[in-house]
Amino acid sequence: MPTLTDFIKFLTERSHTLRMFGQNKPKTVNTKQILQKKKKEERVVLASTATTSKCRLCNGDHLIFKCEELHKCSPNARRKLLIEKGHCLNCLNQGHIAKDCKASSCKKCGSKHNTMIHRDDTLKEKEHSESTTVVNHSVIATNVQDVTRIYVAGKHMLQVILSTAQVFVQDSDGNLVTCRALLDPGSQSNLITADLVQRLKLQQIKRNTIISGVDKVTSEANHIVQLSIKAIHSNYKASIECFVLPSITELLPQLKINVEKLVMLKDVQLADPTFNEPGKIYLLIGAALYWKIVIGSPRNYIDGQPALQNIRLGWIIGGEVTVKSSCATSTCLTVTNAQLQQQLQRFWEQETLSEGRLYTEEEKRCEKQFLETTTRDADGRFIVRLPVRPGIILGESRSQAQRRFEQLERRLVKQPQIKQVYCEFMREYEELHHMILVEDLESLKNKESYFIPHQAVVRPDSVTTKLRVVFDASAKTTFGTSLNDKLMPRPNLQKDLLHITLRFRVHEYVVTVDIKKMFRQIFIHQKDRVLQLILWREDARKPLRVYQLNTVTYGTASAPYHAMRCLRELATIYKREYPAAARILEEDMYR
Repeated sequence: MPTLTDFIKFLTERSHTLRMFGQNKPKTVNTKQILQKKKKEERVVLASTATTSKCRLCNGDHLIFKCEELHKCSPNARRKLLIEKGHCLNCLNQGHIAKDCKASSCKKCGSKHNTMIHRDDTLKEKEHSESTTVVNHSVIATNVQDVTRIYVAGKHMLQVILSTAQVFVQDSDGNLVTCRALLDPGSQSNLITADLVQRLKLQQIKRNTIISGVDKVTSEANHIVQLSIKAIHSNYKASIECFVLPSITELLPQLKINVEKLVMLKDVQLADPTFNEPGKIYLLIGAALYWKIVIGSPRNYIDGQPALQNIRLGWIIGGEVTVKSSCATSTCLTVTNAQLQQQLQRFWEQETLSEGRLYTEEEKRCEKQFLETTTRDADGRFIVRLPVRPGIILGESRSQAQRRFEQLERRLVKQPQIKQVYCEFMREYEELHHMILVEDLESLKNKESYFIPHQAVVRPDSVTTKLRVVFDASAKTTFGTSLNDKLMPRPNLQKDLLHITLRFRVHEYVVTVDIKKMFRQIFIHQKDRVLQLILWREDARKPLRVYQLNTVTYGTASAPYHAMRCLRELATIYKREYPAAARILEEDMYR
């Protein structure tokens, strides 16, 4: 916690900084010269200085004019909501009213209100000259980041064509699928989009890699795939290793290009006949393969027009070309981190209770799967499905599980007392039908399975359990993946510790309890038990036997979620019959 002296020093330094930079003074732009110079060419220049700010309507991390809650409302409802929250009806910020606002007015009628709250009955016709320049200035109280955006739209602009090619890629069944690839001799790596990997059902190998780009901007790739590509117009084939990313680049080209004046395209077989039409890039081919497929030197027929290059995939085109468009947009972003603002924000928010966290897409799918697939048997026990993540393929796991079991056997031979307790534990596991012997091993051959290694953890100081059998679902298979890698991230159902501590202090009495074999009270669905196989035998002279675990297993990443989620589900089911108990399960419990 900062001291009072530190806080006063901070405020003094911040005040001096604001005076030096004059951040509260609006800027001015002379538009007269722009009008005189650009009379014949239609050009619109919009310069605005804005800052990222926390939305005061929904508390989201976005500017207020991007608020989905605001966009859902009618113009009248937006006006009413902004008035209630004390916002200016012209620039949507707080601290002043519309008549004192210096920002530009409605783009539709020119009245002193924002275009978002414009009503058609107030629309006024206005004549626009052939050449116009609109300058919008808004100075907003500085928050965490200062962002300057410049948008330019004109009739003529130069665009650089990046070389693309249409290629065949092979899926897991051997079928060929057409995709669009970007050829980049400046890249050391090959890249592929995650949606194409899923469509091809390719096996992903886990490998965490940082990919560095322009200005040392980095992206993180967590998986690689082996990809077979084939030329569409020839028999050329190649196999490449690609890093998997959510996306590679925006649509290329950004604008449709008129090819009528490109004389060099006659009588050539283009690798990408649709190079002039904006389209998604699914694959990036880097320098390693690019220089192997180049044939000859590039051809440049006319100065000012793009060049042609023959490669084994066909002819590719690249270079500068002039395009006509009235909607072309170039965006320049300048972002600066305001360290002092961040310190001040942390200072005020240090004692603030955080709101409930938002679920990721995978966490949402995990929760949806629980609601749609969870059932209960005749005894009331929950039967749950493992939240399996698509696209993660498990390799062979029995050999490493057997190797670790043999190490465990040698250890138990040297420690007979531990072996006795270990065997008693496994016998009880089988007697309770929490694991059963797999009689038909042939049935496992056509299914994706996973063998979980297990080991003994001795805790001599423990009052209840001196020895615990631990299952290692993070053990890697031959593909470098594990069962825990295959399971989706689970939502964190536990309240934050500060919230729990405050709730704890409210009650006069608190109780500490232990649910016996809590995880093992929940069954795993029959179809998912093949992912919970173990090897076991009491006597080393007998052959190894394969067992499947029928219940939620500690050591799997989804076990804590299933235990907590089933308790929450019980609270939901019996809320009317036992409202006090349901409230305790939902709000006043910490596991």
